[in-house]
Amino acid sequence: MVVSGYLPVLAVFLMDKWKMIKLINLPDYINTVKKIQFIPENFDGGCNRLLAILSGNGIIYFYNIELNVLMTELKSKSKIINFFTPETNIKYVACLLCS
Repeated sequence: MVVSGYLPVLAVFLMDKWKMIKLINLPDYINTVKKIQFIPENFDGGCNRLLAILSGNGIIYFYNIELNVLMTELKSKSKIINFFTPETNIKYVACLLCS
């Protein structure tokens, strides 16, 4: 489980032990976190390494929690206010825009 709030900090918890295993400080240009979702990857065996993070500035960042690296970002001319991903075999991301 990953939790966040108004600060650009993520806390990663192990659900079976109820223990925080990692505290991630996001870069300064990610001012707030609006939504976090694990992105399923093919052949990862359920490791859940990739997070999609919707920031307050309307950009979705893809973050690898194992490598502590921002992989890429998804932005639009209009601000993204929400996103949805399928449960398995992710190929597409659906976004709601502010326009």
